[in-house]
Amino acid sequence: MDKSHDPLFEKLPDIEKYRNDLHSLKSQNFTGKSVAEISNSIFEKAIILPTITSTTEIANLGTSLFYRVRLVDPKDLNKEDLSLIQSFSYPPPFICHSNGRANLKKTTVFYCASTGDAAMRESNIEVGSEGFLSVWGIEPKTILKFGILLSDELPKENPWRPVVDYLNGEEFQKIHLEEEGDYYEHMREVRRFLYNQFMHELNPYPITSYISNKLLYQRNDLDFIAYPCVKRSHKQINFAFHPNSVNQFLKIQRVFKFKINSIDSEGISFDIKGVAHFNGTRVEWQNSYQKTDEEFLGAITPLF
Repeated sequence: MDKSHDPLFEKLPDIEKYRNDLHSLKSQNFTGKSVAEISNSIFEKAIILPTITSTTEIANLGTSLFYRVRLVDPKDLNKEDLSLIQSFSYPPPFICHSNGRANLKKTTVFYCASTGDAAMRESNIEVGSEGFLSVWGIEPKTILKFGILLSDELPKENPWRPVVDYLNGEEFQKIHLEEEGDYYEHMREVRRFLYNQFMHELNPYPITSYISNKLLYQRNDLDFIAYPCVKRSHKQINFAFHPNSVNQFLKIQRVFKFKINSIDSEGISFDIKGVAHFNGTRVEWQNSYQKTDEEFLGAITPLF
């Protein structure tokens, strides 16, 4: 379909002004601005917010396991009901007091990562931190639709780098050129701007939280979005799932209660204080770490 007849395209300025407008948007101070004001500023400068989406079997992502971390204050453990799966899933909206990279405040998403290491680092762990690493699975043949928010700055070590190379390749760019016509360069600039925000925007994430909310809540067809793991130097992938997709497709496999001993660029050392197995809908906690638990920890290894 030729999108170049979209009336929004006619509002686009010349390419140099457009680049300058996007640059000014990136450096704009949104302190104290409402979501509506942020939205107006974004559309005033960007005008169009394109998104690349994919519909695929989960097996094609290279993994069907997703890792989520929830940190807890040891003093509050007696307030937790560790027999409920929901204790390890997405939080209720009323406790989401601030923006995240993929959520507006008072809106909940299920944050997770492609590895346990990435999930731990994204949770801002420190030496002495305690929490729960939960491992969730999706049946490999499940077909889901997701938004791809991956910059061409993604390092070659990232397992999703081939996806970026394909999207930047001649075949895929030809599709964009056919659809966008004279506005192809504008769309390349705004896509680059949006994807780079997911690598570099700082807390309180005014632009990325808005974009994520628009994709996961204002659209009705995306199960999750994929974007780079900042705390892992963009070498792994983070995911944010819509809660309804979690309820329908994700199944919890294991929960590891941990305490962090040390952290460096090469790895994380931690003790396992307990492991939760699942018997149907029931949670069974064990104090010991079993050989069968190793496959769920993936690339991270606990200290014994």
